[in-house]
Amino acid sequence: MYEVEKAGKPYLFRYRFNNDRTLDEIENSYVYFANRELLNDPIDSSPDLIKFIKERSSLESFYRFIKEQFKSEKHKQYIEENFSVDKLENLISNAIPKYINSRGVACFSMIPYINMPLWTSYANNHKGICLQFNMEYDKAFFDGIRIVKYFKELNNIEFTPLIDEYKVMEVFFRKDINWSYEKELRLLKKN
Repeated sequence: MYEVEKAGKPYLFRYRFNNDRTLDEIENSYVYFANRELLNDPIDSSPDLIKFIKERSSLESFYRFIKEQFKSEKHKQYIEENFSVDKLENLISNAIPKYINSRGVACFSMIPYINMPLWTSYANNHKGICLQFNMEYDKAFFDGIRIVKYFKELNNIEFTPLIDEYKVMEVFFRKDINWSYEKELRLLKKN
């Protein structure tokens, strides 16, 4: 990627508003992680992009898997008496949006200083600042950072428990092609 070569590894850039939150981040040496609802694209990381595949045999397998995690027969019996495949299906359906909304998102760019739309959108119409980060200084903090992929059409992500246990996370790293000028990388943290 030309942008990475131009910026030079291991640098990331974060365009920020000139406000008290940004000043607090700098003064107290932290990175703000926004809730999904605060991202500027309402479709970005939406739980509506997750298609929960409610295949009965898969749910039954997942139910058995959960039950077998308990070693004592007493606990297994309790699961059988108080929990069902249908309840598990309902639990998962309700858990997907909660899981997504429990993550904070920090957005970075590979593009240094020169991207006018980034200055406009994320740095208070060119009045804010651009912070430069060197990932080498805190490898543990930046562990898990991933590049966002851009698509002409954002299809639903099919999710089947037990088979695709981490597939829900993909929703954070996919955006419409119209945002590709951002050359974005993202870091997630549990709120």
